[in-house]
Amino acid sequence: MKVVAPAAKPKVKSGPSAGNASDELRSRRSEELIIALSGPVGCGIPSVKDTLEEALSERGYQVVHIKVSSAFEELAQRHTIQDEEAPPNVTNAAFLRIWRLQTLGNKLRTKLGDDMGAQLAIKAISLDRGERHPNKQVPDVVPEKVAYIIDQLKHPKEVALLRSVYDNMLYVVGVLSGFGQRKDELKKSMPEDFAVRLMHRDRAETHDDKSKSDNNGQQLERTLKLADFFVSNSRRNIGLLKEPIKRFVGLVHGDTGLTPTAKECGMYAAYSAGLRSACLSRQVGAAIVDRFGNIISTGCNDVPRAGGGLYDTNSYPDNRCFHKEGLCFNDKHKNMLRDEVVETLQKAGNLDFAEAVRVADAIRSGTRIKDLIEFSRAVHAEMDAIIQSARRGNPSIQGSFLFTTTYPCHSCARHIVAAGIRAVYFIEPYEKSLALDLHDDSIDHEPSADADWNSDAPFDKVAFLHFEGVAPARFASLFFAMDGRKDSEGRLIKNPGGTNSKRVTEFLDNYKDLEMRVLARLESIENAGSGLPPEEPKIA
Repeated sequence: MKVVAPAAKPKVKSGPSAGNASDELRSRRSEELIIALSGPVGCGIPSVKDTLEEALSERGYQVVHIKVSSAFEELAQRHTIQDEEAPPNVTNAAFLRIWRLQTLGNKLRTKLGDDMGAQLAIKAISLDRGERHPNKQVPDVVPEKVAYIIDQLKHPKEVALLRSVYDNMLYVVGVLSGFGQRKDELKKSMPEDFAVRLMHRDRAETHDDKSKSDNNGQQLERTLKLADFFVSNSRRNIGLLKEPIKRFVGLVHGDTGLTPTAKECGMYAAYSAGLRSACLSRQVGAAIVDRFGNIISTGCNDVPRAGGGLYDTNSYPDNRCFHKEGLCFNDKHKNMLRDEVVETLQKAGNLDFAEAVRVADAIRSGTRIKDLIEFSRAVHAEMDAIIQSARRGNPSIQGSFLFTTTYPCHSCARHIVAAGIRAVYFIEPYEKSLALDLHDDSIDHEPSADADWNSDAPFDKVAFLHFEGVAPARFASLFFAMDGRKDSEGRLIKNPGGTNSKRVTEFLDNYKDLEMRVLARLESIENAGSGLPPEEPKIA
């Protein structure tokens, strides 16, 4: 098999002293950085964007802001897509603009693809790069040190497309904020009832129902699960954003001395535990941590087995749902409930079968029946962590902290309160379930201060808080020490990869071009030693 070399053969020093091939390929690393923001309406994206822009500018980046909503408006005009009629008797300009953008985004995704926001962002990046290098062909362009901030993503397929194109150049930042804080942010430009209306619409269009085929609206819950870093923007002082944003930028660039926080370790333990789950609905993990950061117990959502604990890959026989019937029992019994509704509608409502089925399906999918959890065989992750601690006789979990990869259901919430947990940290754009409605006397979503890790004093309410920090899926890649931290004299190397260089890089060339560069270099070294002139590299 013959491999065709690149048109422009790289210049390589001859002889074995040329160093490592990887050293030469460093010159092919891209200096561009792409950061995509994602968060619910009213979470304060502009303040996060401004703080991020300042931190990147300090690193020597030229920062370009790409606003996806503006691109949506331009595209809608070209495709003559009309926005939805405004609600009656509404004249507030800020409300109408957000309402209109929500509608346009949904309609554009329906017509042109769920990843349309990412497509438009890619176009904007390509055009900007072309304007910076007007006289060069695309393959010849070596991009400058530019950071593109995409504002913002609302669908997981947008993240998937950007990762496919930019890979290690892309970081997704999830911006989280409590209901009250988001409402206060929106109230700066509209009445309170308008703000609440937008928030309810934003949440109603955000679901995690993968069974639906018409989910062309935003899917923020699933999008945020793909984030690399979370910022909790439940702050009234924008200055407090600087520290976590600066730390995030430092981690991206491999600054020495940045190690995980206790909260990041706790959430990573929860995430790792969740990977044990084989639940057909979704994987959820939980971890209970004491105030010194020690992990007391972990848990995941799966089917319990006699003798204690849950079925796992070592269980024989393994009677989890995928082995038992290959069917989610919660869905099975909700569908049986729907069938009962069909029968009742036929008998009491005098409806024919087809109409009764249509109405029952609407009830099944459009009411809280779809969210029922009582028919599941699985123990929830939070409960598994609590039970595991009790079963093993661990020290008391009273006053400890619970980390969970999703917001606790109201059933778990009451057990968390009863167990004496001091605070719960979760990854979710919205405070879900009936937890606060049923236990507003014992649960607080917006405490005046973050839970005090160093106090064992009594507390009036359990704090339910948005997690902030490195996402569990990025934990290892951002904290693993890839290079040495000290030089030959034992002195600290502040940035082992080089001044302000990124920790994980992406190359300008595709892997086939990089292959040919390595082969061309190897050939030059080999021929230099034999006295032969360089030839085109070949592979037999």
